[in-house]
Amino acid sequence: KSTIQITVLTPPEFSSLTTQLLTIQTDRTADSCQYRTETTAYKDFTTIEDNNRKFSDRLGILAPGKHKYYIECKAAGSKVVKEYEFIIDTTPPEIISINTGNVSSSTRTLSASWKAEDNESGIEEYKYAIGTSEFSRTDIKNWTSIKKDNVIVAGLNLTDGRTYFWSVRAINKVNLTSTDKYAPVSIDTSLALADTTAPYAELQKQKLPDSSIDISVICKDDTECDTKKIYYGIS
Repeated sequence: KSTIQITVLTPPEFSSLTTQLLTIQTDRTADSCQYRTETTAYKDFTTIEDNNRKFSDRLGILAPGKHKYYIECKAAGSKVVKEYEFIIDTTPPEIISINTGNVSSSTRTLSASWKAEDNESGIEEYKYAIGTSEFSRTDIKNWTSIKKDNVIVAGLNLTDGRTYFWSVRAINKVNLTSTDKYAPVSIDTSLALADTTAPYAELQKQKLPDSSIDISVICKDDTECDTKKIYYGIS
């Protein structure tokens, strides 16, 4: 017969709470279950339920950081030990820096990258926004979630000579959010490199259910296509 199986129900892998309940469940009735840390002796669970299949005990106040427990259960003369680790994180992440390039030659596209730190649970996601001032930080692009630490935002309608502001925040794995950090970028179209390559068109053909043919003209260019000025003919 296979050995008894142990499932840890709580604590979760990441938590911001320093008081935790260790709860386990076994796949069959256990004769006994105990737990210990790397530096303590085995201790009995104080609460036993579900016909000796569910065991729990309060772990007390835990310090922030990584915690490792060993859980031992015995059943029908066999014994199994399960190791379980979890992290207590009580501090939010921090945005260290934002790189906007300081100046952009495009009124349609902006890019930025950033560096963040969270030494306990780690970064789960970022949110970024673009605005017209330090106080109006979302009137160009509202808060948007992203997993990466860099982004290119296209389809904007910016004004040459004006300064815009990126705002970035980080969220860690226990849902604590950093203080927002912002950085400016100025628009100067005089810095744009001359575009010496002509655009070109691609035709995409699709047969419709009524047997007619739909033709799409796709303009492609190294910079941008002016889709208001595409000409075609039929022969």
